[in-house]
Amino acid sequence: MSSRVIKSVLFQEMDKSEMSQKELALATGYSEARISQLLNQEKLSDTFLKSVVNVLNSKRLQLLVDGDTTNSIYFDRVRIDLNISMMRLKKECLELIEAIEEVEELQTGNVTNVSHCNSKQEKAFYYVLGQAKDVNHCCEHFDIAADDAGFDLDKRDNETTLKYLKNKYCSPYTTKDTRSGKASVSM
Repeated sequence: MSSRVIKSVLFQEMDKSEMSQKELALATGYSEARISQLLNQEKLSDTFLKSVVNVLNSKRLQLLVDGDTTNSIYFDRVRIDLNISMMRLKKECLELIEAIEEVEELQTGNVTNVSHCNSKQEKAFYYVLGQAKDVNHCCEHFDIAADDAGFDLDKRDNETTLKYLKNKYCSPYTTKDTRSGKASVSM
C-alpha cells in the first residue's frame, strides 16, 4: 500500500476526529515537532502508524495498516459502499450457512478436535473456517461503510454488549482490548 494513500486516509481520519497534530502528539506520546517530521516523511513507520490507529480508533486506517484484524491482506479492489458491502456480507453469510450445513451432514456431532475427523470432515471444517473468514472481512468492510454513512458504531457496540450480557455470553465486568487481544476486569 502506498504511503501517499495511507497518509491521505490518516489526514482524513484526523479531520473526521477533529484532531490536530498537537492533539495527536499528546495522544501518541510524540512531540509536536516529531509528529510534523513523521507526517512529512516519504514513508511512515509501522510503529507510528500502529500508535495512530490506536489513537484515532479508525477501522479504515486499521485496514490500510494491518490489512484487517487478523492478517495483512489489503482489499484494494473492494468498493466500500453501504449497500454493496451489505449485499456482499449477505452473500458470504449464505455461503457460510451452506458450508456449515455440509459439515452437519457429515455426522460431526462427536468431533471435538481435528484428530477426531476423517479427511472428508477435516476438509469440510477447513472450508467452514475459510467461509467464516470471508464473513469476517465483509463485516469489517460493512462497518467502515456504515461509519462513513454516519451510523454510530459505538451505539451498536453498546447495544450488542448489552445483548451479550443478557444472554450470558460474557461476565458483566470483563472487557477485551481488541487491539492487544488481552482481557481486563473493570468494576
